[in-house]
Amino acid sequence: MNQDKTVEWLSSLTAEQLDRVQQALVQKIAEQEALKAKEAQEKQAAQANQKKVAGMPPTRPNDVEALASMQGLDISGLMREISKR
Repeated sequence: MNQDKTVEWLSSLTAEQLDRVQQALVQKIAEQEALKAKEAQEKQAAQANQKKVAGMPPTRPNDVEALASMQGLDISGLMREISKR
């Protein structure tokens, strides 16, 4: 609906109907805010988990390679040099 049709539609409603529309809008806004808050909390938890995993020291060469690949790094040449020594 464009603005004129919306105003026309709202003007045709009774006071009770307008109250119900307002309550529905308030509820919808509260639901959207709760969803945004939940998404932000989940994102923060995922970032904290990723930092915790990234901060753990590797114990085997496979772990080092896995951590490097998670960070988007190619360390295959470095790993070959280390294995030669």
